[in-house]
Amino acid sequence: MMNGIHMSQSNLTILVIDHHADYAEEIQHALERGTHKDVQVVFEPDLHRALRKMSDHEFDVVLAKRDTIDSSGFPSHSDRHHGFHSILGMLEQGELDDDNHSDSDFIVRLPVQADVLTQLILKSIEKNQLKAALHSTENDLRKVLEKNVDSILVVDEAGALLFWNAAAQDLFGYTGLIVGDVFGIPLIAGETTELDIVGSKGERIVAEMRVVDIEWNGQNACFASLRDVTLRKVTEELLETKVRERTAELEAINKELRKMYEVADKSAKVRSQFLANFSHEVRTPLGGVVAAAELLPMADNIEEFQELANSISNSSRNLLNLVESILDFSKLESGSVPVINSDFDLHELIESIKQSVDKIAEENIVKITSDIDPLIPKTVHADAVKIRQVILNFVHNAIKFTKNGVVEINARLEDNDGESILKLSVKDSGIGMSPAECESIFQPFVQGNKTIYGSYGGTGLGLSICKQLVETMGGKISFCSEEGKGSTFWFVVPISLK
Repeated sequence: MMNGIHMSQSNLTILVIDHHADYAEEIQHALERGTHKDVQVVFEPDLHRALRKMSDHEFDVVLAKRDTIDSSGFPSHSDRHHGFHSILGMLEQGELDDDNHSDSDFIVRLPVQADVLTQLILKSIEKNQLKAALHSTENDLRKVLEKNVDSILVVDEAGALLFWNAAAQDLFGYTGLIVGDVFGIPLIAGETTELDIVGSKGERIVAEMRVVDIEWNGQNACFASLRDVTLRKVTEELLETKVRERTAELEAINKELRKMYEVADKSAKVRSQFLANFSHEVRTPLGGVVAAAELLPMADNIEEFQELANSISNSSRNLLNLVESILDFSKLESGSVPVINSDFDLHELIESIKQSVDKIAEENIVKITSDIDPLIPKTVHADAVKIRQVILNFVHNAIKFTKNGVVEINARLEDNDGESILKLSVKDSGIGMSPAECESIFQPFVQGNKTIYGSYGGTGLGLSICKQLVETMGGKISFCSEEGKGSTFWFVVPISLK
């Protein structure tokens, strides 16, 4: 160990800023054996003198305690310039804190073990040599990329430009590329993309871009290679244009013929289906009205008179419901039903539905319950009329096909990519449906079980109307059912929360 400095005769110089440096000579011998170099260790306990020596001479390694490195006089990492020193080791008293190195390259516990410190210094030297080799390789790579005829761009993970070659500069113009600016085209590693680019002279250029992930100056980056394929692209487009021109007229004729045939065929099927179903559905309530009206004058007593009058009333209401359902169905089919959103209280709406079906539920010995998500606020914004119509239809069907059971109305708030979604469901413990019956449940004039029509009635339009109402509101409708155990019908619609 020496207090004087004769670094011109040394291959490796170490400055130790410490009051106790009895380990310096042992380190010197260990490093000479490990590096096969002349090693000079300079000991300087005074910080101010040590800083002057650091300013006057180039040390390969500086060793100092944490309080010295953290002191205001000691140069910070950002203040150190190239050649000031390459490796900084921190001497730590007590337990080592691996998460807090300050600005040091490594830390070593006091009292110093010469062999441990020697290994740390050798590893740091090796690391610096690798960095230097990598820097040299990167410089060579830059020279190769600069001479490449393809346009080369390198951007960081945030899309900021790190490098481009002369070909890229010519492609985008001298004002088009600035270091640190975000490149305007997303780069996705592993993909090959065709880009339409306006060149520096205003011309259209088609470039084929390939992107790979690389490491650039120690950070993750994307490497993009752009090749001019304008001539190939123009040739392809000319050929495609000729093919399109030759086939466009024939395709247009075929399309028009197909459209005319489909419209005519659909119109014929719809007209036939409508007439057949309408005549069948109208005949039952209308026949009831006619029969009861003919028997009414022949009633022998007031009880028989009232029974016939009630029959006329019930048949008339069924006929009116059928006509109203057909009118609703026709309006929805023609797209003439607008969505009218407004603020309303969902809790009150569900309670009003429960009250409106209370009588028929009591007749069927059915208990109506409801469960509303506490996250749903008092006031929501949606089409209350259509929502009520769909829930009411679900509830009527549930009561109709449930005897001595339970019908549950549930409301839940869901999130779909930041959009508030209202999910409403009606679950019953009724007769349920088989898989075959479930297939066509939303088709018009279709009932799940055609053999039970006489017992339960209905037009077969209700669920078809519900489906169209929900889709008009931008929602979806579905169900699940198990024969003998019951059904659950549900729908979701977007809403605004207040």
